[in-house]
Amino acid sequence: SCKDALHCSVEANIKLGMTAWSPSVDADCSKDKPADQQWQCMMGKYVEPYISTPIFVFEWQFDLAQLYHDGIEDNPSGAAATLTYAQTSSANLTKTFAAAQRHHMFFSPSCYQHVVLNTKHPTWAKVTAGGVALADALNDFVIGKTTSSTLLDECKTPDCNPTCPPDQHIG
Repeated sequence: SCKDALHCSVEANIKLGMTAWSPSVDADCSKDKPADQQWQCMMGKYVEPYISTPIFVFEWQFDLAQLYHDGIEDNPSGAAATLTYAQTSSANLTKTFAAAQRHHMFFSPSCYQHVVLNTKHPTWAKVTAGGVALADALNDFVIGKTTSSTLLDECKTPDCNPTCPPDQHIG
């Protein structure tokens, strides 16, 4: 049983959250999943095949909460083994973008972050991915100019993008 969210698996955390939130999930996804796998209808990679409406996905390439759950508690740039692990995790993330239906837009800066909208460091609107500002990418998506695109940074280390917000910390 999971009691400390920072040290539980993603599956355990989502199962706890579903009990607390009583969320609405995609009906077709819910129908296709057995009771013990309903939590998957809360995760993008499992529910994406059921979504026909174009969606805008923002995901940090080095999500500090995910890396923390994997045992990396500080910026992984400091040690070769943690950097290699983080880069592999980032590469796996970008593979999920490629596997997704092509009518979605993905925006993924090479930053070591978790929260996007942060009043403590309100620099989120200045963040870029692939040289495109978040505000511009959102605008293009909303007005229908671009509904299918993957915007990634070419640099492949945490915070190599000069527009990354200041480091966040967990715990």
